[in-house]
Amino acid sequence: MAAGEDAILVVMPADHVVTDSEAFHKTIGAGAKCAQDGAIVTLYIVPTHAETGYGYIKVGQQMLSSGAWPLEKFVEKPHLELARQYVSSGEYWWNAGIFIVRVSVWLKAIEHFQPATCHNYMLPAAPPATPARTTASSSASTSKRSPPRRRTLSTMPS
Repeated sequence: MAAGEDAILVVMPADHVVTDSEAFHKTIGAGAKCAQDGAIVTLYIVPTHAETGYGYIKVGQQMLSSGAWPLEKFVEKPHLELARQYVSSGEYWWNAGIFIVRVSVWLKAIEHFQPATCHNYMLPAAPPATPARTTASSSASTSKRSPPRRRTLSTMPS
């Protein structure tokens, strides 16, 4: 990736079981095309039963020309009766927790929805390379480095 390039991220947890890797790769590819155009893509799983341990997404009524569904609503871990209603309606799917998005779009979303997190806790991708200073003691040597500096995203690309 060239410096300044707006990469596409695929963000996913490590606890999923993928039984059809070819279909999964196709889905990631289709999601990347939507993300290329600025969308935040989340993958879904069609529910097989009511589950209170998962978040649900409600999809729009009509598939877009890209093959994606617009997202209407997200519900975090509903109680059992509500989960049953969601599954029987056919309008809610489990949120897979897999997101595909451009770096710039992701950072803008963080800045918009969680400004304190963005401005107080974002660190540079990698601290500048500097040689470590070594101080010797009587029995061992230790390496000391300056802590990384905090950075805000106020100059984030538009």
